[in-house]
Formats: sequence, C-alpha cells, structure tokens
Amino acid sequence: MSGATMDHSLSVIPETQPDESKRLGDEIESIRNQIKSFSSRRSVLSSALLTSSASQNLSDQTSSSKNTRHTPNFDPKSILRTRAREATNLNLQNLHRMCAGVTMFETHDPDPYAVDGGKVLGVRIEAFCRGTKDFLSPYYLLLNHPNPESSALRVHRHTVPPSIPLSQLAAKYLPEAPSTLLTPGKHPRPQNLPRLVQELRREIVSYHRRQDAVKQLQNEIDLRVRGTASGNVLTNIKEVRSADAEVTDIRIEWREDQLGKLKIDKCGRIEKAVVMGSNRKRRKSLERMLMSRDGHLSNLSALIQNIEVG
Repeated sequence: MSGATMDHSLSVIPETQPDESKRLGDEIESIRNQIKSFSSRRSVLSSALLTSSASQNLSDQTSSSKNTRHTPNFDPKSILRTRAREATNLNLQNLHRMCAGVTMFETHDPDPYAVDGGKVLGVRIEAFCRGTKDFLSPYYLLLNHPNPESSALRVHRHTVPPSIPLSQLAAKYLPEAPSTLLTPGKHPRPQNLPRLVQELRREIVSYHRRQDAVKQLQNEIDLRVRGTASGNVLTNIKEVRSADAEVTDIRIEWREDQLGKLKIDKCGRIEKAVVMGSNRKRRKSLERMLMSRDGHLSNLSALIQNIEVG
C-alpha cells in the first residue's frame, strides 16, 4: 500500500525541462564561481589590511591603552594582534615559496634496512597555478647514497608526476658510478645535483603552465557557448583537449566538422599545426599563422578566432 502511494506521489511531480535544468545548473555554477572569486578577493584584502602600517599602529595603540574595556570572552586587541601575526606569517611563507622555489632538507628513512643508515636528502619544489591563483602541493625528491664508500647520489623516492621525464634527467645529471670490475680504469661522469633540480623544476613549471592554458581555454569556450561571456567568438568550438599526459599535443574540434592538431613545446610555443577544413583539405595559411611568432598556447584563444569561419 505504501509502495503504491509512493509511486502515485512520484508520478504527479512535473518533470523538469532539459533547457530549464541546464539553465539552473549554469546559474548554480556561475554563483559558485562568484563565491570563489569573492572569497579570494576577501582573503587578499584582509591580508593587506592586517599587515598595513595603520593596522599595526592601531594594534600598538590599543595594547598600550589602559582604559579599554572588553568582555572576558572578547578581546579585540588580542584578536587583532593574532590575525595580523597570522597574515604576516602567511605573506612571508608565500614570499619564500615564490622567491625560493627549491629548498633542501635532511630527513631519515625509518626502514631499519635502509642504506646509508637511513640518511636521506630531500628536495622540495614549489609550483604556482595561475588558474586557481594559489600554490600547488609541493613536489618532493628524496635522494640517498646507495654506496657508503661513494658520495654519488641516487633517486630514492619522489612525488613527481609520471609525465615529467625524471628518469631521463636523473640519468643525465646523476649518472651512476660504473663498476670497476666490469669497466676497469673508466672514470665516472661527475654528478650535478643543482642542474638536475633546476631542470626538474623547469619541467614541472612548464607542465603546469601548459595545463593552466588548456583549462583556461576550455573555460572560456564553455562560457561563450553558454552565452555568459561577451562576443560571439569561439561558439563554434566543440572541444579542446590535450591528447597526451604531457600536454604537448592539443586537439581542437569545431562544430563544422573541422579538426586542428597542435604540437606544443615545453615553453608553450606552437611548433607544428595541422588544420583540416570541412572539405578534408588542409588550411595551410591558418597553419602558418598558428606557427608564427605569436603562436603560443597562452594566446591560442585569439588565434583560433580566425579559424572558425570556413
């Protein structure tokens, strides 16, 4: 009986129209993006206000005042000092992460059978995301000495993404010492840890910049398709995506059955471009335009505006 009542109650609920449901979903996502933007703006303004000289002077004056009255559970001068101290520490931390993108530290491997008594040299690498305007989780590279009689280092553990060629970089800048039994008299190539860290960070930063550029382009196209952005460009784009984990092969599909494939170098420049028109013929003039000196992943949105017609 209760099941029949439930079925009857569900049957009288009017179905939401697809267009109305999409419109509501777009509005909800737009509101969420606005809340995120306002929250970020609030954090920036709060930090700037709390660390300003005027706030510091007000805090000192409030601390030296003897006539200030407050309830036991609410001490405005203590709250002001605490918030200002937290904001100052956060600014110093961000400044350190921005200016010193690489830091080294010593740690210990808890494994009782670890080589070299468990001694580990750690490298912390910072990267900034332009899309979220925030620092990403740090990447860690842990090294040890596999041979106690040698100072040669070896990669022990790491949190580097698989799309970063760490193995190739380690083989180039941290070569292993050859065995004296197999290659007598051969001198090993010297290791260069600073160069390894420099190249590794460059790879990580470039990788995230390419990722951010593709995501920004996808968001821009999505907004224009919904009609929430000004202008009518990019509305004929069906999809933009990366065809590989390294974000070096970009695929663009148009609604007019056109297809574009771009090869991006590690710095974000467009090395190669192939654009096929709806008639299955290559549009070489557009390919040359994409590979010009302005051909960069960061301004790809402005370049593909000319590809939408035809």
